[in-house]
Amino acid sequence: MAATVPSSARYLVRYAVLTLGVTLTTFGLITWAERDFDLSGFWLVDNDWRLHPVHLLILGIGVIPQAIWEIFVLETFRTARSARGAQPAPDQTPAITHADANQGEA
Repeated sequence: MAATVPSSARYLVRYAVLTLGVTLTTFGLITWAERDFDLSGFWLVDNDWRLHPVHLLILGIGVIPQAIWEIFVLETFRTARSARGAQPAPDQTPAITHADANQGEA
């Protein structure tokens, strides 16, 4: 039997990752603006292996779509289960697979 994780914990983790992505994007933009949008030192080998603000910006932009996708998958799975009449326990949902989330699309 698959281990279950409380639904609120799943949402908390996804929203925390989304918040991290937005935070990294914002911090990257602010610190890059402090450098007057200069690209010198962008390559790690030219910058004594220190991160450039653009690296944080790229990481933040890369995290956001995956976090949003996972939130949509959780919502789709919850909606599909509600439509079938099978209600999960209020504090727990079973492990989600993409096959389960996409089941109603066929």
